[in-house]
This record gives sequence, structure tokens and C-alpha cells, in this order.
Amino acid sequence: MLRRFAMVALAAVSCTAAVRATAQNSELPAFTMLDCGVACPRIVKAKPVDSARPSYPSPDVREFGEAIVRLNYTIGTDGHVKNPIVEEIVGAREFGDASIAAMRDHMYQPATEDGKPVEQNWHTQFVYRIEDSGHAARSEVIEDYTQAAHEIRDGQDADAIATLQKGRRHPQLTLFEQTLLSYPLAQLEAKAGDFAAALGDIRIATLLGGSVIDTSVRADAMRLRIRLEVQSGELAEAYSWLGNLKRMEMLADTDPDAQLVAGLIAKANGPDPLVASGNIPSLDRGAFWIHRLARRDIAFAAIQGKLDKFDLRCDQHGIESPVSDKAEWTVPRAWTGCTIYVSGDPGTKFQFVELQPKA
Repeated sequence: MLRRFAMVALAAVSCTAAVRATAQNSELPAFTMLDCGVACPRIVKAKPVDSARPSYPSPDVREFGEAIVRLNYTIGTDGHVKNPIVEEIVGAREFGDASIAAMRDHMYQPATEDGKPVEQNWHTQFVYRIEDSGHAARSEVIEDYTQAAHEIRDGQDADAIATLQKGRRHPQLTLFEQTLLSYPLAQLEAKAGDFAAALGDIRIATLLGGSVIDTSVRADAMRLRIRLEVQSGELAEAYSWLGNLKRMEMLADTDPDAQLVAGLIAKANGPDPLVASGNIPSLDRGAFWIHRLARRDIAFAAIQGKLDKFDLRCDQHGIESPVSDKAEWTVPRAWTGCTIYVSGDPGTKFQFVELQPKA
């Protein structure tokens, strides 16, 4: 049963509605972090030729709810897709399998470098939604949300976190239900100093550019995301979300969140190492810690747990390597748009260090 809830302006939805799976089949907006300068090759990007829509994991739309799946994959020199990986998934893992199956049927006109076909790495995001779901939530989800609100009011933050986490384990969650529960959860986790968990949850709360979360809290949720991205050393994400916020509101240069991001950019241009807080997520959120590079010399430090390998995927190039805290790696000057995917045991924490090039 779906209910209206005054705090979040809920609306009704039919459980038997058809599922709409759409693909934003282009490179996702990116902040260019690495400048190739005079080393830039002449690149013509790949172009889609034939795309396949993903199939919902089950004929019964009530079985899995809604989801978002973000993929990274390589377009080969023959135009076929290879090496697809699930960067992030919000929803049941079956959606990841359906998305990868759809990507294997995609075809592209391959990219060229100086006139010769080359491989290219791309991102695609699939969105699985139930028709007309809107801003709606089921009674059991609202009950958990309401109980958590009462616990927060009574100063019982730990109980509220447990209640919201229980709500997130309900099957068949819609995207709106995910954001409804994830935003207060991120606030509480940030208040408790669990920044890795808070960052993961605020990313869910602000999925699809913040368009799913209720409009009454959208700007505040975006601001919390900016602060948590800055706190974790995620320059590209913080910069991108400041841009999203600027499209919603007029921001002065003295705005505290704008100054936070400006400070991080200034640090990136300075001589000191950039340190990002790494944390391997649980398997239900994706298998990798993901970070967009700002510098070309990289290293790992303070590993608590077990890291296996990293997969560095740049626009036209990439490498894989075992992880070691005794080594440094240098990204070639001609490589741009680089994202690193680090795998290991869930819960492993580490520092990812980006160094200024040695003189």
C-alpha cells in the first residue's frame, strides 16, 4: 500500500505498470583532470551504430523494483564492446547482469588516433524505472522513515541509523524510496564521523543529478555531497556537484561550499601530495573504489585490509596492475581522462596518493 506523507509529498503509483529501461548512452559529464598539452594525439571519438535496450530482469515488475547501473567498457578497434564492468549499482544485482548483457549487443564505429582505429573507454548509465512511479513510497518504507524521524528527535541517532538501514533492506525499492531513506542516513553517518558510509549514501540520495530526491531537500543534499566529496579528497566529484548546485541556485564566491571546492582546486595546483580516502565498497554497491585522477604520479599507502589490483582506464588507453604500497606509477603524458578502479576485500581502507611530478 502506498501512502501520502506530508514531509516528502508522496504520490500514488501502480505496481503493475510497465518498466521503462533507458540508456544515457554517451560519455558522462567529466571534469578534465589531466592535460596532455603538446603530447595530445589527433583523436576522433567512437560513434554508436547499433544499440540494444536492456531487458528487465524479470517479467514481474514487482520482483526487483527500480535501479540505476553505471557501466564502464572498452570499444574495440572492430567496434564491439569488451571488458564491461559495473562501476556502481543502486538496486538488485540482477540489474547489473541485464545491463552487461545489453552492452554486449552494442556496436560502434571505432575511435581513431591519427587516422588509425584505436580502443576507447566509455561510460553508460542504464536507468530502470516503473512507469509513473514518481515520488511514491510504500507504507512499510514510510513507517521506517517515520520511526527514524522520531528517534532523531529523541536524540537516538544510533537507533535511527539502524532503522534506516533496515528500511534500505526492503525488497523492490523504487529509486525515490532509496533517496528517501539514504539522505537522512547520510546526515547521521556524517554526524557520527563515518564519512565513507556517509559518502556512499549521499551518492545514492543524489542519484540522477539529484532529480529523484524530493525538491524540498534537494539543494541541501547536494551541499552535503559537495562537503563529503571534498572531505574524501574527490576533487572531480566535488567540482562537478558544485556545477550542479550552481545550476539550481545563484552562488557567490563567498559561499562556504564554493570556497571548499576552490580550496581543493588550489591544493591540487600546489606542491603537496593529494590524498584521497579509499574504501572498498560492499558487493551490493559495486566491486570497486573509483577515483578520477588529477595528477600523473600515483601511489597507495596505509592499507588496512587486502587490495588486489587496480584497473586504470583512460580515454584511449589503460593498464592493470597488482596493488603495492611499495611502488609508484606514472601515467604517460598523452593519456587523458583517467579513472582508476581499485578492487580488494570489501571494507578495506587505504590512502590513494597523487604526487606532483619529480623535477
